[in-house]
Amino acid sequence: MRAIVSFAALVALAIAAASPLSAKGRSGGILPGASAKDPLDIDAGKLDYFDKEQRLVYSGSVVVVNGPSTLKASRLTIFLDGAGQGGAATGSDRVKHIDADGPVTLVSKDQIGTGDKGSYDRGEN
Repeated sequence: MRAIVSFAALVALAIAAASPLSAKGRSGGILPGASAKDPLDIDAGKLDYFDKEQRLVYSGSVVVVNGPSTLKASRLTIFLDGAGQGGAATGSDRVKHIDADGPVTLVSKDQIGTGDKGSYDRGEN
């Protein structure tokens, strides 16, 4: 139970780090310690993309690297903001929500969080 609480604290930190400071875009990355300029690199055994739902499902030893942070999970589901189809949002700016199913491990600098599940919601302007 303690590990899940630690993971929840790291997810809260990730949400705070990714909250936008201006209307032009977000200032932080998806994971804690990352900046908006850091790429969101995802490696997995399989990727399924559902265009109508704007949803990506990564499965099989998923590893996400964003700046100095790394997230590992068995399955990662990313929901995209549809604005990227004709709007200005690109790349990780389009990420609206992420669900990670585990075991899930988040490593950021000197902190490690583990849990069975994790989630991320992008802050609203």
